[in-house]
Amino acid sequence: MADRSTLRIVFTPFQTGGASVWFNLLLKPFASKPKITGFGQIIQSFHHGEEACAFAMYAGYFSAAGETIESTPSLVFEHQEASNQWHGEMHTLAWLHHFTASNRKLHAHYALRLLARWDRASKPELSTLAHCKVMVALATDGAALARTVDASLQREFFAVVARHAFKLSRRRVKTSSEAVLKAASILMAATAFQGLEGLQKQGTDSLEANIQKIVLADGGHISRKPKALLELISILAPLKSAMKKSRQVFPPKASQSLDRMMAMLVTLRHGDGGVAGLDPTKTHLEDVHQCLQHDDSAALPLVLAQQSEVARLSKGKLCLIAQTKAGFEFELSSGEHRILKCRSEFHDQSVGNWQINDAAAGIILQNTEGNLRQRTYFLSDCGRDLRIEDDYHGTLELVFDMAQDMKVTALRESKDLLLILPNRDVWKLSMRGAEARIEQNGKILRLLSTGKGRINWALKQQIKSAKSNQRKKDVEHDILI
Repeated sequence: MADRSTLRIVFTPFQTGGASVWFNLLLKPFASKPKITGFGQIIQSFHHGEEACAFAMYAGYFSAAGETIESTPSLVFEHQEASNQWHGEMHTLAWLHHFTASNRKLHAHYALRLLARWDRASKPELSTLAHCKVMVALATDGAALARTVDASLQREFFAVVARHAFKLSRRRVKTSSEAVLKAASILMAATAFQGLEGLQKQGTDSLEANIQKIVLADGGHISRKPKALLELISILAPLKSAMKKSRQVFPPKASQSLDRMMAMLVTLRHGDGGVAGLDPTKTHLEDVHQCLQHDDSAALPLVLAQQSEVARLSKGKLCLIAQTKAGFEFELSSGEHRILKCRSEFHDQSVGNWQINDAAAGIILQNTEGNLRQRTYFLSDCGRDLRIEDDYHGTLELVFDMAQDMKVTALRESKDLLLILPNRDVWKLSMRGAEARIEQNGKILRLLSTGKGRINWALKQQIKSAKSNQRKKDVEHDILI
């Protein structure tokens, strides 16, 4: 009987280069796929599911990317009528968190059977980002569901996780952002499951080597997109907490970068809990809240973050978060209510030199080196008086996107406008050097320059009194609600 541990190689005269190929295979050790033996540390999922969606999927109605498809579980991942966006969400397992939210064993069993069908289905080649999303879903919601089912289903689930972890570990990345996401996802898998410890060094080394390439010194994401910052924190924050609970060392550079990112998240945060640049939806507000619950550093907001091109002025209830780049957009809020977003219609690409100065009665943020215009913000210490001055050449148009739940009212025989918030706080908007025009049922306000090279405008909170409320009916009229 031949020795089964011996590999016999036979070359024919028609083979060219065959010897070198086979000898290379003999010299290199075979990479073995990892085998999961059990659960590790629980990792909190930052996705917020809806119980109703779990019931709907159990009944055969699958919703993703704003689209609902009726299908049987055997065909859902190969549905011909669904859009690419729908397939994209389904193939990255974004639906698992709905079954986690239902907290029913029947739904957990169904979800894992559906996951096995996903694993066998033919699907388009997943991007690195999609691979990472899958791994995060498996390590968080997937693990939570698998803990509640019988051992046979758990073994099937472990096999799916092991295959995907092996594929992800061997996948090449093209950018530092991909490298960080891949490393964090691998560390999540190695922390959430026993048997993947061999991947931990790969994840740790890659995360340490790349994290500071995508996190700026002031804590902003290199893309300068709030969504990218929030998504990265939502992966690293629960990973750090889970590794700490399992007595593992979270990579030091990653920990320092996470602390800086938390400070930037606080800098971008409005009084309603949402982040500037993102709509304050329920899911978005919950994501921010959960991220900050993992903030061990108790980060304080920055006033001026030059690298991230962001500035923040906050006094009293008023909060202004501005971009210090071409366009000079900013968002304004009062307490838990958004007031407006401002954007400028001009083509100056100069970032300028922004400085923070303390004034006698407030704080000044000023751009001093813009090529075509300069802007100065002044916010009083009481937080009830905001003034902005724009110097420009040619013409200038400022566009204000007003909050949906706010009313705009005009004063009689005056260019001033009253902005009335849902809590009945009233702010008066005054302007000089511009004409106001209200559009789209009071939700768009345009300030058009008069061509004199300067616009001065102010936003002041009106102090309520019984007499003023009584007189208001006689001196003003609603122009738009």
